[in-house]
Amino acid sequence: ATPDHDGPDTPRSPGVAAHEPAQPVLTRYWLHNSGPAPRGNMPVTAYLSPTALTASGPVTATVRVASELTDAPVSGTVHFGLPPGWSAEPAELPYALGPGGFTLTEVTVTPPPDAAPGRHWLAARLPYGGQVYEDVVALDVPGAVSEGEPDGRTGPTLLTRLGAERVTLRRGERVRVPVTVRNTTRGPVAGTLWAVSSWGTWPGVAPGCQGFTAGAGELLECGIEVDGAAVPAGSYWLMAKVAWHGCVAYTEAVVLEVTP
Repeated sequence: ATPDHDGPDTPRSPGVAAHEPAQPVLTRYWLHNSGPAPRGNMPVTAYLSPTALTASGPVTATVRVASELTDAPVSGTVHFGLPPGWSAEPAELPYALGPGGFTLTEVTVTPPPDAAPGRHWLAARLPYGGQVYEDVVALDVPGAVSEGEPDGRTGPTLLTRLGAERVTLRRGERVRVPVTVRNTTRGPVAGTLWAVSSWGTWPGVAPGCQGFTAGAGELLECGIEVDGAAVPAGSYWLMAKVAWHGCVAYTEAVVLEVTP
């Protein structure tokens, strides 16, 4: 007979954490090509539109707050992340929604007179249930950028590179593979880094998912750890996937070889 419940001596699996390992969680998660809705299923969300604005003076974005709860009201506050010296009206957005409710509100963002040319960011962040849900609008300030200064208005806003052309280790050894992320914009960018590798290597390639925040113009180094004790001897492949602000990038795949 098979018991229908765990006995006192039955070992339990660790299960899955209730929250996403990378915070904040982008509300437009489908743009990150990462599967179904994030853990927790996003019961309350905030969205910003449009996705980009030219900020030669005050600009206006629309904030939509929506509840997927069907049997309870919900209330809270949406907080705005702004570049230093910029202002928003309203400065924050309280909300109170009935089951299945939503609201639309305009927020006006004003840059300072000396705002640096380049791409900045407006973020709307809504905390709920132990997670933070975020959406962003690009704020592009016109003008020429000095050589060597971050810009971000053309080309990728993050540049990603796997810091190895080949990864080779013996059984029992550990290797850290660096992954560099360079932010080309004028504001901080929060994103998610996944380690992507051949089937059969996952127990020895970690973390599978991690969050990061790269400051304006920053070159940030993250890492993927490979544990040769947890990967059978053989030849595999390894790459990194990075997603941020509705964008996705993959590094080149390299050979991952574990020798006896």
